[in-house]
Amino acid sequence: TFQNFCGSGPMFQFYYDSRSGPGMGDAVEMQGTNLVNVWEKNKPTFKCQNELRDNFLEDVDGVLGPTGKGPGYIIRNRNPSKAFLPPDACTPLWYSGSNEWGQCSAFCEGTFCLRLMRIKPFFGEWTTHTDMKLLLSNDEGTEFEYSSFQFKHFDVLLPAGNYHGSVYKADGTELMAREIDVYGIGDDPICQDFVTEANFTF
Repeated sequence: TFQNFCGSGPMFQFYYDSRSGPGMGDAVEMQGTNLVNVWEKNKPTFKCQNELRDNFLEDVDGVLGPTGKGPGYIIRNRNPSKAFLPPDACTPLWYSGSNEWGQCSAFCEGTFCLRLMRIKPFFGEWTTHTDMKLLLSNDEGTEFEYSSFQFKHFDVLLPAGNYHGSVYKADGTELMAREIDVYGIGDDPICQDFVTEANFTF
């Protein structure tokens, strides 16, 4: 139970800490959560820093989002995080802070089950690629292009479904990987209908 958070600060705040590895700490799981006398602006959000770009929080009880919303997720308000969600599912959180792209957090209401997946192409022992593009599509015809930036992998936040992906260089040349590893990051979600490695083809 969180009670009497009626000031300027949030009831709790996420932050990035890499002292023991990438994003030190286990995933947050909250069930049976009760809020008593908590102002909406004091509910949890994610800051705008880039290290938190893939973070999300499952709100099983439907109490952590805006007033009047049911169960769902608090996510970073980024197109890559919302690409395969229903177009009207997510509401930017006015109290989450903002940058040049708008509010930094959003609440996505619905019964979909989100999971953060890592997609890691392997091209050979002496071959490495960064700044790649991943074109991902699902059975409904939705597609989105992700960027690896300086990394050699893609982290994508996805609901349940079947996905097909192709990997490209930044100039648009398709890359043929020797193999592609796909796995979930962190513990399995609380919800049961989540995407797995078996739902991907390349």
